[in-house]
Amino acid sequence: VSFSKLCKSTIQCTIEPGCTLLYLPDPTVPYHQSSFQERREFTCQYSPKSDINQNGNVEEEVMPLMGSIISVDWYSSGRRFSTGMEEERWAFDYLATRTELFVVEQDQTQPKAQAQRTRPVLIESMIFDNKISDANHASIRTPAAIALGQNLDAMATILLHGPSSLPVAKRAKSLSRYLAGLCTRTRSGYSFDGQSEDDGDNIVEEVEEHDELEKLIEALGGKVLLSVTPIKHSKGGHQNQKFNKQPLTNMVRILAESNEDVY
Repeated sequence: VSFSKLCKSTIQCTIEPGCTLLYLPDPTVPYHQSSFQERREFTCQYSPKSDINQNGNVEEEVMPLMGSIISVDWYSSGRRFSTGMEEERWAFDYLATRTELFVVEQDQTQPKAQAQRTRPVLIESMIFDNKISDANHASIRTPAAIALGQNLDAMATILLHGPSSLPVAKRAKSLSRYLAGLCTRTRSGYSFDGQSEDDGDNIVEEVEEHDELEKLIEALGGKVLLSVTPIKHSKGGHQNQKFNKQPLTNMVRILAESNEDVY
C-alpha cells in the first residue's frame, strides 16, 4: 500500500464504571482505489466491590461496578447506488481495521500506572490488500470480493462488553442459532449453570422470542451470515462463579447482502 495516500482514523475511548458507550456509526464505504486504516482502542474500567462484615473481613464477593460497550465497525462494498458505479464491489486498494479492548481497575488508568496496562483482553484485526491483484477497474473482482463471497455487500463486527450489552448478546446468539437452523440442524440449548432450560417460564419466553425472530427474518431483504464469539477473561471479576453464567464480552460478526439488513 502507498502510505502517501493512506487515510487513517484512530479512536480512543475510556468508559468509567457504571457508564455505557454506544458507538454506532454509519458504514464506511471504501471506494475504488482507496486506502483506509482504522484503529479503535477502548479502555473499560471497573471498580471492585466486596461485602465487609463487622470484623473487617470479606464476607462475600459481589459483582464489580463495570463499564459497558456496544460498538459497531461496519463497511459497505462500494458506491453501488451511484451513477456509473453500480458494479463497484470491494474494489479498494487497502483496508485495515483493528479493535483493542482493555479492561482495567479504575485507578490503573492514572498516568503513574499506565505501565500496568500492557495487554488487551481482546484484539479483533482484519487486513485486506487488493494491490496484489490485477483488478484495475471497479467492476473486476478483487481478492477481497472473492473472499467475502458473491453478493455480500455489507460487513460488520459488533463489540459487546459489560452488563448493559448482555441483552444484545443474548438476542444475537438467538438470531445466529435461528439463521443456522434455516440451513442445518442445530443442537438444543444448554445451561452452563447446571439448571434445565426447559421450565415453563423459559418455554414461554422462547416461543415469544421465536415469533419475534420469524418477523425479523421475514423483513430481511437477502442473505445474512451471523456468528457470536464469547470472550472469556479474568479481568473485572469475570471469573467470579456467582456471575460467570455468561461471558461479559462477546464479538458479533455479520456478512449481509445489504446495509439495510445490518440495520
